[in-house]
Amino acid sequence: MLVVTTNRTLKTDYLGRLLLVHTQNTHMKKQSQSGQLIRAGKTKNIFATGQEGLVLIHTRDTVTVGDGERVFDVPGLGIIRNEISAYCMRALTEAGIRTSFRGNCAGTSITFADSLEMVPLEVVFRFFAEGSYLKRNPGAKQGEEFPSAIIEYFYKDDDNHDPFVVPDGEFLSFHKPKEPVSSISRVGGRSSFGGVFPNLSWTANDFFAGIEQTTRNIAIALRAKFAKQGLVLLDGKFEYGLNSDGFITLGDSIDPDSLRLKNAEGTQLDKQVLRDAVGRGETDFSSTLLELSRRYSAILEAVKKF
Repeated sequence: MLVVTTNRTLKTDYLGRLLLVHTQNTHMKKQSQSGQLIRAGKTKNIFATGQEGLVLIHTRDTVTVGDGERVFDVPGLGIIRNEISAYCMRALTEAGIRTSFRGNCAGTSITFADSLEMVPLEVVFRFFAEGSYLKRNPGAKQGEEFPSAIIEYFYKDDDNHDPFVVPDGEFLSFHKPKEPVSSISRVGGRSSFGGVFPNLSWTANDFFAGIEQTTRNIAIALRAKFAKQGLVLLDGKFEYGLNSDGFITLGDSIDPDSLRLKNAEGTQLDKQVLRDAVGRGETDFSSTLLELSRRYSAILEAVKKF
């Protein structure tokens, strides 16, 4: 029986739907057999391997823009992204960060990883004011560098465009991610931490303090490694899950879809070039997708030296 603890202002239909999706995904993972598709994401598929605790991640040749509203196929991109993630994950593992990475098949789009019970949360770090931060903070100047990385949270809910999460003691509020935080921007009601994340044993304060410090450590480590290769890490997002021992573990992948980078000339090497083309209303994306592939390849050459 799933017990949800809430306060009086909670809109139970919203929280109930989130919990239902999370519970269904968990059940589906437990029922998987070798070769079965566990989950199909926007750009990756996860398969069971038949070995307990081990999954296969296949990175597809797709790139998305606008919360997955536009999907593009770029031949060979899955291999590039998979290789980038493998180099990043391997470097972090060697630095003592707990990751799900177990190894990859070089030159392919296949990675093996520990099976995690994912926490439906995107944890974003920012060294500079970019992206949706500017929409939530209209007084901020684009490109402004923060004294230290700021950490933000977004609940994974495609129907509501991954709401911005504001922790408040043992409660959380959800807000539209591209509007200043206010009562008007709120999505659903104020929810208890235990109700939203029933499988986590920590208090909200302990969980967010730990996730913030872990994310900060990872971001600082990656920033230093990219800096040695002449690249500036602006911001990025991570996802975490519980491993078989109940430890919070860095999962998913680390690639230009989840990192914002620029070179010494100020050119962004992530998928911003595609976002800009979509924003201009272009209809022929062939040259843009070729340029995207070139930029991702430049990042791959950099991470090979990590």
